[in-house]
Amino acid sequence: MARDTNFLELYQALGLAPGCSPEAFRQAYRRRVADLHPDRPDGAADVGELQRLNALYASALEFQRRHGRLPGAPLPSRPAGAGVTGEAPAPAAAAAAAEAPASRIGGWLGTVGVLVLLVAVGLGVLIPDPPAPPSAPVPASGASEPAVAAERRIELGTSKKVVRALLGAPLLETDQRWDYGPSWITFRCGTVNGWYSSPLRPLGTPSAHPGANKLPPPRC
Repeated sequence: MARDTNFLELYQALGLAPGCSPEAFRQAYRRRVADLHPDRPDGAADVGELQRLNALYASALEFQRRHGRLPGAPLPSRPAGAGVTGEAPAPAAAAAAAEAPASRIGGWLGTVGVLVLLVAVGLGVLIPDPPAPPSAPVPASGASEPAVAAERRIELGTSKKVVRALLGAPLLETDQRWDYGPSWITFRCGTVNGWYSSPLRPLGTPSAHPGANKLPPPRC
């Protein structure tokens, strides 16, 4: 995470206060991206501010992944009765069993039972391991497209259906462009014809940009 990350600047840009819900945070981000997007017809786009917003948003998501909360959100309260490590106290039944005198165990097993147990441990008697679960079946060559898409990466000519199966729903979606935070993918005739894969949100593409390996535009 960059040292100059200013989460207060991010909250001010989104019109929110620290401690807002994750859902309100995501919705405010999408609205702000739509206001700054280069595709706006009114010419109110600001590419520099949009790039700064995307970088701050990606840093906030990384903070949430590491700490389980958004920047500035209060720490989760510790459950009543939890110890220093946050572990719940042992159940009363388990504590009572741990404190039971050894004489009760000896009386329950009996002298013969104790001797049999000691002999079994001395001889190294082991309980056999449970059988291994059956392995998952290998999909046939005629598997559906989403199943095959899980083993593929996004390339020029990839369909929207495969992109959605690999990356999920985009944060901002138009017919010709899908935005995934600081990264984006463009389409023509329903297939991929360009992208930008940011290190903050990699897309699984072979490179950051298609470069000179672009395919000729498809005919719709």
